[in-house]
Amino acid sequence: SDSDSIGRPHIADALVSEGHCTDRTECFDKWLGTGCPAYVKVPAPLPATKCIALARSCGCVCSWAHPMQSRMTQGNGLEQALKDM
Repeated sequence: SDSDSIGRPHIADALVSEGHCTDRTECFDKWLGTGCPAYVKVPAPLPATKCIALARSCGCVCSWAHPMQSRMTQGNGLEQALKDM
């Protein structure tokens, strides 16, 4: 893909290319899969309110583009979310 992100499949391809594994499956089974030595658990994302608080503490100005297109609607948490932010 055209993505700039490097993921486990890219690492597996490099390991295969360098002769450390025979194929991607072996790479994941031996090194990259859940519980394997090179597996890194991705932390859960921060809630929006914490991200905004962190940004504000650094002097940033935050805005919410298209709030009405979110899953929140009037009476379904939108007003409270805006107050919390």
